[in-house]
Amino acid sequence: MGEKKDNAKDILLKIIKENNLEILKIDCWNEDGDCCKCFKKEYPNEICKYNACNAKYYTSLEQLDFLYDDSSCVPELYGTVYCIDANTKSPVWLTRECNDVISYWTVNRIPEFYHHV
Repeated sequence: MGEKKDNAKDILLKIIKENNLEILKIDCWNEDGDCCKCFKKEYPNEICKYNACNAKYYTSLEQLDFLYDDSSCVPELYGTVYCIDANTKSPVWLTRECNDVISYWTVNRIPEFYHHV
């Protein structure tokens, strides 16, 4: 794992500002949170007592005020940030993508041709 040098809140705020977005909802979690979400979907009435997970869920910018290595696929941050474009009022969502080499935030927009259907 790389050196923790990036602040999750600052990185998201930079993307928000560069793309002129407004945050509607933050739905992020750590790797254990993903595991626990799957368990809860399969067994909604059960307590996750056998799963040794340390789930952390992030629903506000203040909760995302921590350091991590944004360029590597670390299990510290996954999820979606739902936004709206400040100019067009179109929905936009940010997702954290990861491949074998690097991780990054992707800005997802509804394709232009949908606006003309």
